[in-house]
Amino acid sequence: DLTKGAIVEGEQIKKIQDGTYKRTTTGWRPGCSCDADKLAPCVVLDPFCGSGKTGIVALELRRRFIGFDVNPEYCEKIAAPKLEAARRGLTVSEIESGQQTLFDVIAKEEGEDNAGEDRERR
Repeated sequence: DLTKGAIVEGEQIKKIQDGTYKRTTTGWRPGCSCDADKLAPCVVLDPFCGSGKTGIVALELRRRFIGFDVNPEYCEKIAAPKLEAARRGLTVSEIESGQQTLFDVIAKEEGEDNAGEDRERR
């Protein structure tokens, strides 16, 4: 009986969770009808920033965000690029799929065009 507290291993874990769990949300959303969508002055603090998903959802909900992690590389290499993409208007699912904004695509194309022009001048 897991409600009494127990150590479970191996086959017992498989009986509890078969690995088919599907995530139904991509971020925190209020589960009540308390007008949480209205802008309220607040700051979301995530001391386990890791992938930055909490910060992305905070930005989507127009909230300020402070995130940090015991390993600064998680914040620098994983969370920071995702948060920057969120600031440019991408949603969580778009960021996770690697989608770029239209402005990113245009900037990349212009950069390639300019590089081609520079080669032609040489």
